[in-house]
Amino acid sequence: MQVRPGESPWGCPGSQPPANPRELESLLATLPLAAEWGADLPATPDYNSHRTFVTPPMQSPGAYLIAASARKDFSKGAGNEISAFILIISDLVILSQHYDSGLQVKVLSGRTGGPVPGVTVYMYRYDWQNGHSRVAERLSDTEGRAHLPYPRDPQNAGYFLFAKRGADLALDPRSQPSFRDPEWEDVRANLVYTDRSVYRPLQKIQWKVVAYGGRADLAHYTTLPSTHVEVSLVDPHLQEVDSRTVTTNSFGTAAANS
Repeated sequence: MQVRPGESPWGCPGSQPPANPRELESLLATLPLAAEWGADLPATPDYNSHRTFVTPPMQSPGAYLIAASARKDFSKGAGNEISAFILIISDLVILSQHYDSGLQVKVLSGRTGGPVPGVTVYMYRYDWQNGHSRVAERLSDTEGRAHLPYPRDPQNAGYFLFAKRGADLALDPRSQPSFRDPEWEDVRANLVYTDRSVYRPLQKIQWKVVAYGGRADLAHYTTLPSTHVEVSLVDPHLQEVDSRTVTTNSFGTAAANS
């Protein structure tokens, strides 16, 4: 196994994890070697899955690309497979909580559990085609808190968090939401009133309807005069018993009986 250090949010240049063999080959060729060791795998006489646990030798904080190969020289070819993952060794821990205005992030020490001030917290936009991009950054305060507003993104892409102070790193790869500006439209609705809440059989139902419209984002509604409104009466089985179309007056109301 080989260990190679990196400095990006994913622990390697390019701001993303190795997604295919070509990228992995490039990273193994460019990143400096930090440690190397081997592990003997036990025999597998059956077809079941087996595990072998090893402890990486690194002690210094940072992000590391750990690659495993069946061949010591990591050469390509038949009979060999190379796999890799990112390991972060750090005392930093980041927790996030959603609010209406954005994410409230708290930076803590993994060793003591106390807040860590002066840590830069970054928000990155996921982009697997062109590489993840940084969209915001904040510095944690004396209580280890940093507020990052939701990005205004019409594509509603996902985002992740990354924190760094010196060699200590912290990554929260969970996809965080963005904020999409709603496309507000004029709405039309009606309020229906009856002269009583319970009726006996064959009693007439006196009713009044108020037609109104407006936009919810402006919180401003007006009545709709000279507007055609269709009012239907349905029974408990949702079968239509009566229906009629009325026109509202200059106050946006209409009344009748059924």
